Amino acid sequence: MSPNANLFASFAGVNVRIEGAPRGADYVANIPYDSETFGVTWRGLVNDRPKLVLDSYIQRLGELPLTNDRSTVGAAVTRIAGKASVLSRGPWSGFVQLVYLPDGNATESGFDFGDPKPPATTDVRFAPNPTVDVLAGLKYSFQ
Repeated sequence: MSPNANLFASFAGVNVRIEGAPRGADYVANIPYDSETFGVTWRGLVNDRPKLVLDSYIQRLGELPLTNDRSTVGAAVTRIAGKASVLSRGPWSGFVQLVYLPDGNATESGFDFGDPKPPATTDVRFAPNPTVDVLAGLKYSFQ
């Protein structure tokens, strides 16, 4: 592995509960049960001038309850992302970032608009995410 490259990985298990709610109906909606991330960052010089930074990662957000009693559970979401940044010694820098959701129009949050007893899957509405999201930016630093 190159001395300019760093590998990273993380895992988080989440157990969030509503205080004072009856047991079994005390889950917090839209909080995934777990999250895993694996990625690599590479930093280097291009022609001994600007610094090039490449970041990429794959992330999985686990299933998430859509209702407080876990009767409706949302599917896990996978996200693949990459970012290329050019950091110059001058006042300008820029980046291009791409996020891809291979599961299609996946979502990270859903909302139950129905009667809470009993909740029905047809009452759940999702905030959709684009399959591909591209973001670019320029930065000028005043000296």
